[in-house]
Amino acid sequence: MKTTSSWIQDYSRSHITLESVEKTFNKIGLPIEKTENLKKTISNLIIGRVLKKSYHPSVKYLNIYIIDIGNTYIQIISKYGQASVNDKILVEVNNIGKISGIYNEGKLCSNKRLKINNTDENIVILPGSAPVGKDITQYIKLDDVIFDLEVTPNRGDALSTHGLTRDMLACHSHIKFKKVNIKPIMGEQLKSPSIKIHSNVYNKKYCSYFLGRVIRNVQNSESPLWLQKRLISVKIRPISTIVDIINYISYDMGQPMHVFDLDKIGDEITIRLSKKGELIEALDNKRYNLGPDMIVISDSIGIQSIPGVIGSEKSKCTLNTQNIFLESAFFNNSQISKTGRTLKINTDSRYRFERNVDQKNDSPCNGKSVCHDTQYV
Repeated sequence: MKTTSSWIQDYSRSHITLESVEKTFNKIGLPIEKTENLKKTISNLIIGRVLKKSYHPSVKYLNIYIIDIGNTYIQIISKYGQASVNDKILVEVNNIGKISGIYNEGKLCSNKRLKINNTDENIVILPGSAPVGKDITQYIKLDDVIFDLEVTPNRGDALSTHGLTRDMLACHSHIKFKKVNIKPIMGEQLKSPSIKIHSNVYNKKYCSYFLGRVIRNVQNSESPLWLQKRLISVKIRPISTIVDIINYISYDMGQPMHVFDLDKIGDEITIRLSKKGELIEALDNKRYNLGPDMIVISDSIGIQSIPGVIGSEKSKCTLNTQNIFLESAFFNNSQISKTGRTLKINTDSRYRFERNVDQKNDSPCNGKSVCHDTQYV
C-alpha cells in the first residue's frame, strides 16, 4: 500500500513528523518496505512539445522527433511512436550521438521511467496545459515522501490513506484524526437506468450492498493538477478527471468503485452470475472467456463489468463522455478472488475486495466521488 506524507497530513489536525510516521507504522504492525523521495528519483526530465515527427529513412521501426524544450529544439530518435505533433511529452536531454546515422540528443520518458509502472514502456503524454521547458518536478511539485507499506491479508482496513492515518494516530493522544465530512448532494430517483438485481446474487453471499448514481451533463477533461500529483505519487497513471477521481477514492478511502458511460449501456442493468462461455472485452484490451458463476454486471447488449475485478472496454468513459453511472458496492471477497485467479487478472480493485472492504465506506465514498465529480466535471 502506497501513500505520501502530505496525504497523511490531510487526515491529521496538527503536524506529524516523518520520523514519527515511520516509527509509528512499524510499531502498529505496518512496516514500511521502502520510502522514496520522488523529486530525487525523476529529476532532469523536461517537458517538451512535439514539433515534427517522421520515420527514420533506413530503420523502419524508429521515429525521428523534433521537440521544443523551451530554450531550444532537440532531435530524438526513438522506437516509441505514440506521440503526435503538438503533444506534450517528457524528455531526458542527453547527447548520445548518432543512432543509425542520425544525430540523437536525448530520450523520451516512459511510464516506467516516471515510476508510474515498472513494466509500462509507453511514453508519458502530458496534459496540454503543461509548460514547455519546465522540469517535471517543478510542474507537479513532487516534493512528497512516498511510503510503501507491507500490509498483511487480514488488514483490509489499512488499504487506504484514511485507514492508515486513523490507525497510526490512535497511538498519538496529542494529535487528533480529522474525520471525513461529506456534505450530502441531493438527487432524484430515476426510472432510467433501472437496476435489476438477480435473486441469486443480491444476498449476503455475493452482493450485500449496491449503490448507483447517475450524473448528467459532465465535461470530462484532464484532471486538476493536485489530483494528477496524488495519483503519480502512488504510481497511478492519470487518464481523465472522471476515471482519476475513482482511482483517487480507492487509495484515499479504500473503496473500489466503477464508473460507466451512461450512454453506452442499456436502460436496464442486471447484477447476476455469468454463464459458461460468455465473453467480455475488458479495459486491458483483452477478451476473456468467462466460466460459470462469476459475478457480472450486464445489460441487453452484454457484460459491462466483472465487478471488483475489471470493467468493459465498451462502456468505459472517455473525454467525450457526457453522462455517467457511478457504482459503489460490496461484493463477496472469496468470489472476487476466485474470479480473478481463474481469469488471471490482477487489479487494485481485486486486491482490496480480497482483503475485505469496509461496507460502511460505500455511501461516504460514493458521496465523496460525487462531490469531486460535480466540482471538476
